[in-house]
Amino acid sequence: MDVITPPPSNIFPHHALNRWMEESERPRPGARRLIRYADDFVIACGNRRDRERAPDSLGKRFGRMG
Repeated sequence: MDVITPPPSNIFPHHALNRWMEESERPRPGARRLIRYADDFVIACGNRRDRERAPDSLGKRFGRMG
């Protein structure tokens, strides 16, 4: 079993999630928000449309990040 220590396990989420949300989500009512704690995260959506699109968007982002 491989164990990843906390610092390396936070590098991927930072680039894959934090930077993506900073670049794609402009301040607006109902914008998606990223809440992270170490290597766990929650994406909070302000409306149904964003909630339905979030899993697909996240899958595409992870795919681009390899």
